Amino acid sequence: MTLIFLYSIMALKIYKERNTRMKYPKKIEQGKYIGITAPSGGITKEVDQPRLDNAIKNIEDMGYKVIETQNVRTEEKGRSSSAKERTEQFMQLWKNEDVRAIISAGGGDYLTEMLDYMADTIIEAVEK
Repeated sequence: MTLIFLYSIMALKIYKERNTRMKYPKKIEQGKYIGITAPSGGITKEVDQPRLDNAIKNIEDMGYKVIETQNVRTEEKGRSSSAKERTEQFMQLWKNEDVRAIISAGGGDYLTEMLDYMADTIIEAVEK
């Protein structure tokens, strides 16, 4: 019991020293864009296509616009496209000032392949 108490005090002290605060994203205004990309595998199964279409329709019905990258509905060997192409398509959404949120079409198994192509300064500079 004492150990848990000491750990809690240490954690609180570290938290206060860092003076960190929770960052909350800005509310997405109606009429703004939500980007959909496939940083891993794309949506190609016949059963999943209508689900994606329905999700996009629901987003649009809430008053938002959708930008879908070229790789969302493609897949080869578990990947929507090459790591470089996936990065380029993700970064197009990231740099687009009208895009207020980015949604992954699915998966994530091959997402780390993109890291070699990511521009660190862009990720740090823009909040999404």
